[in-house]
Amino acid sequence: MSPNDNWYGSVFRKLHLDYHQPPWMPGVAAQVTPELARQQAGMFRESGVEAVEFFAHDHHGYCFFPADPPGRPHPGLGSDYVGNMTAALKAEGLRTIAYLNVYTNIWLKDEHPDWVLRTPDGARIGGGWLQFEGSFMCPSSPYLREYFLPLLGQLVRRYDLDVIWLDAGIWLADTLCHCDYCRATYRADIGRELPQGWPSPATRPSDVKKWAQHNPPQAQRWTLSDADGEDENWLAWTTWRLGQVPPYLKAIRETLDSVRPGILFTDNSSGRFTLPQPLVKDGRLARWLRPAELGIDFQSSDPVPWGGNHEIILSREGRYHATSGLAFDFMNERFHKWGEWQLRATTDFELEFATILAVGGRCFFADQPYPDGTLEPAIYAELRRAYDFVAQREPFVRDAELVPDVALLASAPSQLFGPLGSGRNPGRVDYGLVGGDHAARRTDRIDGAHLALTELGIQTLLYDEPTLRERLADQTAVVVAEQPLLEEATLDALARYVEDGGSLLVTGRSGWWDETGRARTNSQLYDLLGLRVQDVYPAPVHYVRTRDTFRGDAALPDIPLQCWGTAVAVEPVEASVLADLLGPLPAVWRDGVQDEAHWRHYTTMGACPPDKEVLGPAVTVRRYGKGFAFFSAVDPFAAYRHEGHHLARLFIARLMALVAPAERRRLSAEKPLNVELSLQRQGERLIVHLLNYTGQKRAGNLAHVEELIPVRDILLRVQTAVCPKQVILQPGNTPLPYDFAAGVTTVVVPELQIHAMVVFE
Repeated sequence: MSPNDNWYGSVFRKLHLDYHQPPWMPGVAAQVTPELARQQAGMFRESGVEAVEFFAHDHHGYCFFPADPPGRPHPGLGSDYVGNMTAALKAEGLRTIAYLNVYTNIWLKDEHPDWVLRTPDGARIGGGWLQFEGSFMCPSSPYLREYFLPLLGQLVRRYDLDVIWLDAGIWLADTLCHCDYCRATYRADIGRELPQGWPSPATRPSDVKKWAQHNPPQAQRWTLSDADGEDENWLAWTTWRLGQVPPYLKAIRETLDSVRPGILFTDNSSGRFTLPQPLVKDGRLARWLRPAELGIDFQSSDPVPWGGNHEIILSREGRYHATSGLAFDFMNERFHKWGEWQLRATTDFELEFATILAVGGRCFFADQPYPDGTLEPAIYAELRRAYDFVAQREPFVRDAELVPDVALLASAPSQLFGPLGSGRNPGRVDYGLVGGDHAARRTDRIDGAHLALTELGIQTLLYDEPTLRERLADQTAVVVAEQPLLEEATLDALARYVEDGGSLLVTGRSGWWDETGRARTNSQLYDLLGLRVQDVYPAPVHYVRTRDTFRGDAALPDIPLQCWGTAVAVEPVEASVLADLLGPLPAVWRDGVQDEAHWRHYTTMGACPPDKEVLGPAVTVRRYGKGFAFFSAVDPFAAYRHEGHHLARLFIARLMALVAPAERRRLSAEKPLNVELSLQRQGERLIVHLLNYTGQKRAGNLAHVEELIPVRDILLRVQTAVCPKQVILQPGNTPLPYDFAAGVTTVVVPELQIHAMVVFE
């Protein structure tokens, strides 16, 4: 499927009206008469909006239309909100999107207590963020079949809707439940009893099952996920539970097609690389699915619900969505976070919209009506400014696609299973505070790699395994940032890619397990790297000392670089050593015993001086066929995500200069770190997007931006193959002088405010 297979990809400016209403709220939508709905629809159109999402069924389980059983209208509903909005929007020529929350409901627990999710001790917890006991409906129960699907069919029959947008489906379907349905189904499918609780280091049993031994490594000292006490049953349960999502999406599709063929639907966050979905047969993993196989018509999500750096997240997630073949959009919101009535600066919105456009997405602005359904007109004056900004840029992103250059592999199972990817050493929970950040996630490696490569001006796209295998020939280089679980077909494809002239970087324990979590008994990937794996080192922190052959003339100081996390002990067989690995000073080990029980902190934050003795290789390279395979014994990316350290960035910059030299890449630049680049192809022309992230200092998670400092004289080099007829700076239609030599066009962008596009025609 391509983004142009349905109309959704052609709509750039959408509006979401967030409207969850507690059951005690009176006068819900009472002011939304047909007349007011027409006024609002006119205001939306004048502000540049092309499609509007409004609520039909909220997270309390109430409907915003006069629903028949099994649905229940909101107790305080004052109008047919869905009907009035649908008619008014259609009259203004706007597309209609109905929002429905799926797996939360605060009133069904009394009528169907067996449908409610239960903890192992029998408690009925609240769903999602709800403060109502027993409001989480279990996906294993008949809830979907007997309540939600009939309600969905009723809604679609009654109203002229273009899209169904589902929430709290995929991302709530991974919660441990001990209801009777889960107990019986899991036992029948897997032949096991359900796990008894969420994994926790504090409750990890001493006899917890280890990962199977890896050969050649002689010892692996972590459990299924290292520090969180998972075992084989937890892996089996997680796969089984996530395997319930594709059938749920299929049931939605079948219900919609039976009532109104052609209506589009999506599920919030379906297809994100952080939420991979398996195809499960007979309770076991058959394979991991690509986003285009989920049955949704497009991808859509609210990726930053509780704050966070919007631009980083939008860029990272979008660079994966862009490889899926589906149209996609992201919500950003008028408020500081969901559930408020504040207003951020329009500069914020413009920068977020520009980021979405630069990575190939569409825009979706979120507002929140007051309980009576009224809105603040001033919000739409600001939205008009922001959507005018988008409309100026649409001609240069419509039907465009991102150009591949350096691929970052996001293996689906590696985001869920295997060693953690943070600054602390996985499996060493008693080491205490090391690395300066307790937060540990398996996605940290991808997060850090995206951040570092973006700062370095490297055009990066994220790929799942099957998609990368299909598109390896398009890649200048491939980065495998410690992806522990990899498919055999991927290892074979990477070997062919390097042999045919590709450049590959592998870090850490990549490929030690297959996609099901089984330890490999061969060293196929390390054969490609020209290495023999011996073990992992016991310390939580290591140091890299680069050699002259690594540094070259780079601005990289000749001092040991601190790297938190596990380091792999390797022996070169057919590889050259570019940097050496040092351990911590031996005195930190009590009684000279190098294990967790004998580790001693040297400083408050857990760091310690480096030893002078070389443990083994830290960075190696092997010439294989026509290409090169690089290896780093420590993964620098996860630590960079947490610390953003200057020396780590210099190290990564030099490593990437060897793996993907600027002269080989399709896009390179001389720019500040805060400028992000994106290269798109639109027909016969290439377009470079430039984004300025210079912001104000803030103590919280959300980086508010009210003013930007212009960036001047950014030098771009783009492989255009032939000399362009002209190079134009957009918006503004300003011709730029340029040079062309050896297939590369060089141009200087005189000034960048928020966002600019350089068009090579």
